[in-house]
Amino acid sequence: MPALQKKGRVRHGRIRLFCIMERKDILELAMKKYIKIIAIFLLFGAMTYKAAAHTITIDGNFDDWTDNDVIATDKAFDYANVMNGAWATHETPFDYVRLYGTYDSTNLYIGIQIVDVIDIADPANAGSSHGTPPYVMNLPQWIAIDTIDGAGYSGVTADGKDAGEYDMWHKGQLFNGPNKPDYMVYFASNFWQGPFLCPYTVNGVSGWNPDANTKGPADGLKGASGPGSMGPIIGNAPDYATGGNSKFDYIAAGHDRSRDSFFEIAIPLSLIGNPDPNSIRVFVGQGDGDMASGVDSIPDDTATLDLEGVETWNSPLEWADVDIFTAPFASLTGQPAPQGYTLTCKISSALSITYSDVIVFANSDTAIPDSNGSASFTNLSAGNYAVTAALQGYLSDSKTVDLNANTGDVLITLSQIVEGDINKDKIVDGSDLMALAFIFGQNSSSTLFNTSADLNSDNIIDGNDLMILAQNFGKHAE
Repeated sequence: MPALQKKGRVRHGRIRLFCIMERKDILELAMKKYIKIIAIFLLFGAMTYKAAAHTITIDGNFDDWTDNDVIATDKAFDYANVMNGAWATHETPFDYVRLYGTYDSTNLYIGIQIVDVIDIADPANAGSSHGTPPYVMNLPQWIAIDTIDGAGYSGVTADGKDAGEYDMWHKGQLFNGPNKPDYMVYFASNFWQGPFLCPYTVNGVSGWNPDANTKGPADGLKGASGPGSMGPIIGNAPDYATGGNSKFDYIAAGHDRSRDSFFEIAIPLSLIGNPDPNSIRVFVGQGDGDMASGVDSIPDDTATLDLEGVETWNSPLEWADVDIFTAPFASLTGQPAPQGYTLTCKISSALSITYSDVIVFANSDTAIPDSNGSASFTNLSAGNYAVTAALQGYLSDSKTVDLNANTGDVLITLSQIVEGDINKDKIVDGSDLMALAFIFGQNSSSTLFNTSADLNSDNIIDGNDLMILAQNFGKHAE
């Protein structure tokens, strides 16, 4: 009989050991699975975020730019020469399709891609339009740079009749959207002149009046242009005017990339106030003669298509008007432009807390409440914000706010954690008991150890922790 009892005890011990080993194997398998999932998310994140800033060699060659440097795109074959009743395909196209931006510790780098798809869209005029590609022309282009939120020059005046209708070089573009240029760069497409840069405030006077403060190549600005293009060229099909495909693939159709033009410019950061790269936003276009505007921009803006038709010599009327741009500029880092919105948060708790110890989050922005428990976030963009508060020993009822007006308000309640609430769901219940049982016996050197289950902070999950949980079983957070 004693032998049978001993055998039974050993058998029971083997079963228990087997269960522990089986549980360990399951945990290891689960951990490997989660690690794999996390690795996939990290890889995906690496693929979706812009590449790290890097240096560009200014030589008119696009080889050192990458797809991760693209900050704006525009459809091909959507410029004024071929839209709104015009068919001036004999003229050199200024058809923007891709805008690049990056930086290093010294310079802001801008890359501009223009395509000439007349070889596919209108082969009969392909020779004439390709005779003077943009990269060998003197036609000026410009880069508007916004670095200061809420500031910048628009050019729009009360009566719209005076010299304020034009930019500093007396070209026909104004800015009246969410972004306005704090600096503007001009350059001839073949860089026979420029690039030149001037701030919108010169000697304390706001307005486009170049003087000795205009900077040029001698101040470190560099520019170069050359033929060719990279990446897809998708846009309006040749029959677009009659309802054709707006996702026409010109590369698949046999487009000759040597017809295209690429431009790159280096702008010393010191000349634009050494701004935070997250605050740099860019807009690009071109203009012809005195008081004239352009036929396309990037980011795209309908202002370049608001004057329909052609002159008697079959040149677009659009060249001759003043464009008032309202489209948002392209962000250098992908961060949305602040729109001046305000989000206020009130912290509440049933217990007495020190508000200065609380940190309030609105996505990645943080704020410390005042003595009344109020915190504010200003100059935000419209969109969704996850608002939460952090205080040692407390749980926060996080809120999601759709900020689509000038102000938004949210109330966040902090509840003190009850000992035994391992999963932080504001109640001590069977879920917490199961969580503790699952790692019962583990100490702080174990990979399974969970500090939330170590209720008496003695670095081991044991009966003492179980007793604390049992004493608080059924209690809710205060």
